[in-house]
Amino acid sequence: MERIFGLMQEIYLIRHGKTQGNLEQRYVGRTEEPILEPEWERLAQLGQSLPQMHGIFVSPSLRCMQSAKALFPEFWEEGQAGMGRQGIILDKGAGEVIADFREMDFGEFEYKNYQELNGNPDYQKFIDSNGAAGFPGGEHPERFKARCRLGFAACLKKMETEGWERAAFVVHGGTIMAVMEHFCYPRKGFYDYQTGNGGGYVLELETVDSLAAGHGALHGKKVQSRWEECGREKGSIEKGIQTSGWIKKDGIRKECSGYENRIFRCKDHWGRH
Repeated sequence: MERIFGLMQEIYLIRHGKTQGNLEQRYVGRTEEPILEPEWERLAQLGQSLPQMHGIFVSPSLRCMQSAKALFPEFWEEGQAGMGRQGIILDKGAGEVIADFREMDFGEFEYKNYQELNGNPDYQKFIDSNGAAGFPGGEHPERFKARCRLGFAACLKKMETEGWERAAFVVHGGTIMAVMEHFCYPRKGFYDYQTGNGGGYVLELETVDSLAAGHGALHGKKVQSRWEECGREKGSIEKGIQTSGWIKKDGIRKECSGYENRIFRCKDHWGRH
């Protein structure tokens, strides 16, 4: 099979284990809280059912760090008291903590649930807009999606540099949704990619042959157009910003390499929301 790039990359996107806030159906963004005690064993069993990973990428949030250790204990060293389960330090040679994978900041909605927000006019506006209105005092959804995509593209580059053909990403539900919406075909909406705690997706990098055969639900001009994007950000984060290969926001300048135009297909999904 012809390969577009040097490696046949296989990606495991896994949502962190359940927390108390998840149990109470709260908006858990910047809040730091541990996974529930039963989740350690449940995630450990899931990890034993997965193939050997060449590397892992993790959100810096405690719930993701703990979940990653439960899933893939071989990638961790002992230390850092207070992190739970004898402390956790990621083996830098086998993985990386990615700041861009942190969950969205929900602003005034942070750690509140539907019952507590019911009747709030800002919350009703958010619901009526299907999430497009954003969160008062929080992070704009498009800004969140953009940093998740950039973080994922950087990880793809590291995978290729290190020669990793299979890697796991232990992140948040919103992070998974942002990555899937942009990189996965056939194309679906952001909220179509919701998954439960401990659930996830398996993605495989598309090839010229598989796309030509229609396996990627893309062919002809659509494929050409997609590849010609070459990392351009679709839609400005702020009106008037022309990113054209660069994201400029809050003094941050990040290069978008060609890794942001890669196409993946979903091979498997477990733990539906």
